[in-house]
Amino acid sequence: MYHVFINELQKSIYNYRFLFCFLICLIFIPLSTHISVVEYKRELSDCEMNREQYNKQARPSGTFRAVGFRDPSAWSFLSGGIDRIIPQKAIVTKDGIEYRSKVADNRGSYIVSLLGRLDFHFVVLYIVSLLVIILSFDMVAGEKENGTLALVMANPLSRLKVLIAKGLSLFIMVAISILTASLLSLILIYQSQLIPLSAGFAVRFLLALLVSLLYVLVAGFISLAVSSMVRRSGIAVIVILLIWCFYTLIIPKTTPLAVKLIYPVKAEYQVKNEIKALKQDLNKELAAKENEITAGIFRQNQLSAEDIGRLEGDRELAAVKTELDESITPLRQEYEARIAVETQKIAADYSRRKQKQNRIAMNLSRLSPVACYSFIMGELAQNGLAEQDAFQAQSKEFEYEVHAKVYALYRFSSYALDGRSSSGHYSTFDPKDFEVPNLDSRPQSVMSVRDYIRTDFLLLCFYVFIWFFIYYYAFVKLDVRFQL
Repeated sequence: MYHVFINELQKSIYNYRFLFCFLICLIFIPLSTHISVVEYKRELSDCEMNREQYNKQARPSGTFRAVGFRDPSAWSFLSGGIDRIIPQKAIVTKDGIEYRSKVADNRGSYIVSLLGRLDFHFVVLYIVSLLVIILSFDMVAGEKENGTLALVMANPLSRLKVLIAKGLSLFIMVAISILTASLLSLILIYQSQLIPLSAGFAVRFLLALLVSLLYVLVAGFISLAVSSMVRRSGIAVIVILLIWCFYTLIIPKTTPLAVKLIYPVKAEYQVKNEIKALKQDLNKELAAKENEITAGIFRQNQLSAEDIGRLEGDRELAAVKTELDESITPLRQEYEARIAVETQKIAADYSRRKQKQNRIAMNLSRLSPVACYSFIMGELAQNGLAEQDAFQAQSKEFEYEVHAKVYALYRFSSYALDGRSSSGHYSTFDPKDFEVPNLDSRPQSVMSVRDYIRTDFLLLCFYVFIWFFIYYYAFVKLDVRFQL
């Protein structure tokens, strides 16, 4: 087997296609890292500038808007993931929390949105997988055509050893290209001081390389299996490209559309309009009851609607104001609770249905190893679902902090009668003691995302096994007698 392996490796390395593959990896992987590093530094600078501006301009008031920022991922050179739809900031007001993503803020390049960003994941997913096809489509079919396979099989070697030698030589060629290019990327990262080199860095980076090599194995075994099934290398490359298109383009692109037809969910703007309409209806109902209570108290005290503007400043009406507060405050608290419960019910139902739709789409897309690889790389790059869930949880903590430090220290009052109104709010603390609340954005560690990547990692290993088995079966059943 050793001599067969060396022979296969020498044939592959001395082939111009290996040099082409090596140069492509040597160019595109470091280039993608450099582009990602430049983009990360720009985004980090923008984030720090926005945070500094927020801290300078923040002033305590009853209508204070707190803003929490998510730092860009330093690991984005591995994969962009779902970075464009992960919330980049959380805006907290007295009425609730609103998330803003790059898509919502119209940030980012139009070309990147249309075609995808150039990162390590993109290079391996599209460029390297096509290079694997170029390297291997004729490793079996080509030798059948020129008759050399019959000579190899005439030797006293098991077919298992021959097919392993071919697969191993292909894997080593691609691994040399990827690992050499990755070493250059590491040098760029070290020079940029992007990420401190540590044990955690090594684990994450090596895991990304391992997953990438597993994906390359899948692509290689697909190519070798098809090459073993057909008699002509021209037919082999056509069939391999069809499978590549099916796995890379058709399944990942069509499954979200299919799920939307199978399990439709309301659009987000429709849910927001529904919540807005609910609040308007309940606020109208509350306003009508407040107007009725205010009118009754004003009649008892022989006051008219014109006197409502005097409630905030006139000491003679302090007793009337106290009576209004005692009557209206419990009613407002009741309606605030109703609004909170009803809106949370609508939002929770939408979130539950949306999560179910996403789970169905993700599970269906896992029929392709491309999806499994993409999900894993997104999580390792801190641009996946784990990061999104973590930021939303951190934003909820931030919202509670803002309510405790700001809104809970303000008292609000408003009165209305027959189209006339009076309102005001005042704080119960010294504005000099105001501390601007800031969101503590904490990126996820490798251990934190293990539950998110476990299924996809096992599925990727399964795809390696199943396509190796198909390759093995096709090669063992191969008949070369007609070439003699």
